Parts: sequence; structure tokens; C-alpha cells
Amino acid sequence: MLKNAAWLLALFLVLFVGTFLLLGGDIERPWSRADQADAEEFHQQVGPADQREPDRVSGPGLGDAPVTDLDAAVEDAPEDPTAPGRVRGRALSRAGHPIPTVQMRLVPGAGTLVRAQGDDWLIEDVPPGSYQLEVWAEEFVAARSEVVVRPGRSTWHEVRLQRGVRPRGKIVDETDQRGVADALIEFSGTARTRSQIDGTFTAPYVIPRTALDQITVSHPSYDRYTYIRQPTHDPEDMVLALSRGSATIKGQIIPDHETFQAKAARLRLYFSTGGRHDLRRQEIVPVAAGFTFERVHQGVYDLAIDFPGTQLPELHREVRVKMNETVEVRVNIGKGSAITGHILARAGDLSGRKIELMNGKGLTVAACATAADGSFKLTSVPEGSYRIKVWYGNPWFNTEAFEVDGRRERKVVVDCDMRRLRY
Repeated sequence: MLKNAAWLLALFLVLFVGTFLLLGGDIERPWSRADQADAEEFHQQVGPADQREPDRVSGPGLGDAPVTDLDAAVEDAPEDPTAPGRVRGRALSRAGHPIPTVQMRLVPGAGTLVRAQGDDWLIEDVPPGSYQLEVWAEEFVAARSEVVVRPGRSTWHEVRLQRGVRPRGKIVDETDQRGVADALIEFSGTARTRSQIDGTFTAPYVIPRTALDQITVSHPSYDRYTYIRQPTHDPEDMVLALSRGSATIKGQIIPDHETFQAKAARLRLYFSTGGRHDLRRQEIVPVAAGFTFERVHQGVYDLAIDFPGTQLPELHREVRVKMNETVEVRVNIGKGSAITGHILARAGDLSGRKIELMNGKGLTVAACATAADGSFKLTSVPEGSYRIKVWYGNPWFNTEAFEVDGRRERKVVVDCDMRRLRY
């Protein structure tokens, strides 16, 4: 009997499914029609999903900001363009360790420094704009970087400082080891200072250790000397010696006429013995006044004379000095021949090329630079045989020799492609 009931149930299901398929599945489902009607009404109100705007939130200063772009909404929010901002950050060593205490300032000056802890420093009340931030600390080299402050915003800035050294020591006379006052000490062009009355000195601030690679010491009464990296120098207890000889160089610059345009001349005395070219003394003197270099070592020197602020060529005179000797040097300006000329080349910039006039010994006696069209002029050239060194090509070349009579103008044309004079 149970088997008959099962067969009847199965037959009923088959007939039901067959009728459903025959009618195309169009059987009313009341439980789903309500949901469909709600969905159609929702789509009519808000539109298709791909055209809907994102949900929005409201809040102070936000307006109707999309939740998906909340940060951008904060940036675009209306703001007072004059509202002050703040600069926060931290200062680390090159190794990444926080520096306990730092000092800083904004250039141009602005803001109020609230705290100067290396791991979290803060400057408030900073007007909007672009600044240079200077940061320094004990035993570290000062650093400068750009910071842009926006109205009412907080700017984060991280600075890494390099460890350095603040040299100190003493300048002494080589002979008696007494301190030399008012000596100028320069550290590879990064810092300079002067010695005190007892010869002691201290660098004005911390400098990189690489600045100790070249230390130059000069004094009007001593030879200028440059110390190249010496491992024996203790940066915090340096002893640098100045030396001087027993000879004297006296001289005078004599203009040929009263209308000579230069009022002052710069004198540089180079030690040129053995092919060297070391600057030993330097000073600026009035034209027509005398000059003296005292306590000079024996040797051969190149006395270079130029006239700052003018287009006059640089003059050179060779000076030979013996021990305990006084050498007189007279430099006449305006007398002699003028050499005028220009350089030619198929390609390349002709302006600003250095021109040197070399005498029969190969020494430079005058120098200048070419104008935009390649022209140049050398004055006060005495009688003699000369060559022209042109700084063009790889990196310079010398022309063949030519004669100057010391009275009349001499015109020359230099062919840079042929590397010779053109007649």
C-alpha cells in the first residue's frame, strides 16, 4: 500500500512540473511581486547603480563630502588664505637616530618655536608661504631645506644632519713658535676665521670633516700656506705654522698718463720656483702708490697685477729674489704697444675665451678674455717676441711667435681651427 502511495506522489509531481514548463513558468509569485515593485520604485527615485552619487556626510567645514574621498574634501574645504600654519618634524642623524636637541629658524624669519626636541619639533603661527628651514645642532653640520606652509595646515618635515667638527687651535711663527695674531684661516672654502691676539682660533661653526682636507693660512707679513690633509692634525688642537724669509720686494705701479681709468690694483705674488704656482701674498693698493712685500723667501716669483672693476688686461712680471736682498720693481702702465686682434673658428662659442701673452721664456706677461665677437686687446706690451696662448679646444694651444716693437699697435688674427696666426 505504501508502494502505491509513493507511485501516486511521483506521478503528481511529474504532472505538476510538466504543466509548469508548458505554461512557460508564468505562475504568479505573490511573495516576489512586492519586492519587485519596491525595487522598481527605488530605481525610479535614485537612478541606476552606475549613475548614483556616493553616500555623503556632513560636518563642520566639510559640506557634503563624499565618504570615499574624505581627505580630498578636507583639502578643498574653504579656508582663510591668511590663516597661519605650523611646521612639525624631526631631526635625525645620517644613521637615523633622533638628535636630542636642535636649533632652527625659518628664513625669512617667521613663526614661534614651541619646542626643539629632535624627535618632535614644532614651529607655530607661520604665515603661508615658502621658506628655507635652517637646522643645526651641537656636533652636527647645519642643513637648509625648503618648506612650504599652507593656510591653516600642519606641514611635516624631516631633516637628516651630518656629524662634523668645529676646529680650534693656534697659529704660530715657524721660528719662535709665538702666536701670530690676525691670521686668516680658511677651511676648504666652507668657513673662515681669524686668530686672536695670542694666535688661538676657533671655527665659527661646525663644518664637515672633509673641509679639513685643505686648510689655508695667510697673513700680510707671512707667506700664505696651504696645508693638505695631514692625519697628525687633531681638529680640536691644531697648531699651524707660518713662515717668512729675509728678502723684501718693493715696487710701484706708474700710469703713463693722468687719465688712467683704474684707481686701485690687486697684487698677487706667486711662488713659481720649480714650476710651482703657489699664491704666497695678496693685497690691493692704490695705483701710483708704492707697495712692499716683506720677509719673502728666496726664489722666483710671478707678480700678477690686475685692476678690479675694469676691462684692463692682467699684467705679469717675473721677480727673482735672493736671501737678505731687496728687489725693486717698477710697473709702467700705458707705455708699450697695444695688441688688438680676434679669434676665428668654424664652430664653438668665441666669447669669454682666455687669452694669454707669453714672452720668449714662456712666462705669461698679460692676459684678458675675448668679447662676444671673439675680439681682444692687450696693452702696455714692451718690445720683444711673444706667443699667444688661446684657451680653446683641448684645452688650449700656442701660436707661433711674432714681434712687437713697443711703440706701434700690433694686430693679430688667430685661426683656432688651424691653431696658428692668420696673415
